[in-house]
Amino acid sequence: MISKDRVRVKEIGKGKEELTQLAMNLDYGVGISRSLRNKINVAFSVEEEKREPSRGVMSEAYRELIAPIEGDIRDARDLIIVPYGALHRVPFAAIRDGKGYLSDRWNISFIPSLSTFMYIGGQGGKSRSVLGMANSVPDTDPLEFAEPEVRDISRYFRKRKVYVGKYAREKIFKGEAPGYDVIHLAVHGLFSDLQPLDSGLVLRGGGGEDGILRISEVFGIDLTGAELVVLSACESGLGVVRPGDEMVALSRAFLYAGTPSLIASLWKVDDRATKLFMDAFYENWKGKGMSKAEALSIAQRKLRSTPGYESPAYWACLLYTSDAADELDGVDLGGRRI
Repeated sequence: MISKDRVRVKEIGKGKEELTQLAMNLDYGVGISRSLRNKINVAFSVEEEKREPSRGVMSEAYRELIAPIEGDIRDARDLIIVPYGALHRVPFAAIRDGKGYLSDRWNISFIPSLSTFMYIGGQGGKSRSVLGMANSVPDTDPLEFAEPEVRDISRYFRKRKVYVGKYAREKIFKGEAPGYDVIHLAVHGLFSDLQPLDSGLVLRGGGGEDGILRISEVFGIDLTGAELVVLSACESGLGVVRPGDEMVALSRAFLYAGTPSLIASLWKVDDRATKLFMDAFYENWKGKGMSKAEALSIAQRKLRSTPGYESPAYWACLLYTSDAADELDGVDLGGRRI
């Protein structure tokens, strides 16, 4: 645990394989890859892959991951989590303490690793313009609520450009994205745990582009002028953890490209639920002036109170990568200062 005043380390009782198993038990979608499951010799049927974690599993996660440090964070308002290994896949907002969810007690945000502190923070407070793209896939698999989503959130910005359908082109995105404070992409996502650099977002092709905005291509886009990127797409927050806990993920690529904060999803998202969530998030953030972390937490609670969307499967998949690195500015990590 790191705060302005101190750094404390507490060791938990579970080893790497046990934590991996716990992460899989917490999975609400099909986000935990088959290759990861095979590494620890665990086989799941299709029905089991789609099951909802029990309250017992959520309580176990609380006992193992949160209870050991609860005394240190009890009075905090914001909780910034830096996951390790399989914990990158854990929907922390949905962990239960016996009385309620963690997202009821804290505004939860994430940082992929301490090494990313140098890439995030310091660009907040602008958000005057937005570039939105939606429903880029031809008639085969349209997202019914994607276009209304980007049009509705765009009204909060003085300068706005929205491309939908055949106009949501990869070439346009690469050319125009560097000029906007907020980028909102309500499109299909593709995740490959075997070839993670080929994971990406589905846009329209043309002009020399194939229509897949891959991780490898995002690294080459200058987003240092952006404040927030929203990847309103399936599995946009998933990645493959490499040695050293460096995660190869679409979300990480956008951070390295320059955006200081990002919203992405851990598993396959429900189209209408995501629209409702984004409506609430932008209303809280832009309409009411809340911080992005608080706006996200309240949006999660609002969606949870909507009939039919009570399950964390609908609201806990959306993760906010924090731009609050300055919260730890000056903290001494054993001779190294953040």
